[in-house]
Amino acid sequence: MVKVNNDKIQEIENFITILETKILMDNDIRQSFCMISKKILIIKQILSVNNQRDFLDSMIYSVLMGIKILISDHFKQEQYDLYIRIFIEHSFKMLTDKDRNSRITVDQIREEILKQYNSSNLKKEIKSKIDTLYNFYSDCSGSLHGGARKLDSVGLYFNDLYIENKIEVTKLKKQVEQLKKILDNIIYFIILLKPDMILQAFLNKMFELEYLLSEKQYKMIKNMIH
Repeated sequence: MVKVNNDKIQEIENFITILETKILMDNDIRQSFCMISKKILIIKQILSVNNQRDFLDSMIYSVLMGIKILISDHFKQEQYDLYIRIFIEHSFKMLTDKDRNSRITVDQIREEILKQYNSSNLKKEIKSKIDTLYNFYSDCSGSLHGGARKLDSVGLYFNDLYIENKIEVTKLKKQVEQLKKILDNIIYFIILLKPDMILQAFLNKMFELEYLLSEKQYKMIKNMIH
């Protein structure tokens, strides 16, 4: 059994408890949010210890705002997509040491990473994961630029923008799974591109990292150490 700092467990439990006051969760959604909270704690720890204050503020804020909108009684897809888009964009910039306000595009950063690992035996895996992130980012961008709405009438189009409803359970589960996948892939690239940041953040606390990471990702970082 992994020995874990009680503060980490408590932080996760507090997060889930707060979510449960906002939304009814079945076991699947609860487990997914537990995994999401673990990934957020990893990112928070890494950015805090490594003095990445700008990215810490923007990344944690944007992903938490995304969750807030997702479980709100007034869910609006465009608002949710805006914050998830910001989270992915700033994650890409952090991973490649770009300034948070840099005008470089996510597509350019994607190409930069693919080029860096063009000869790697992980090339296919890296491409699959980075394309997944890029596709989520593109979908969010499409939503923000009007998505599939039909502009038959300016008045009706404008009125549609006011429609806000509680998200359906089926769609909630899909969005939560997508968010979990986004965070999981971001953690993968932190391990791949920034292993020193992880080791600095969890110095003498590898047991905590083992608790927060998936088994596969923990093995990945352990292999990179050795």
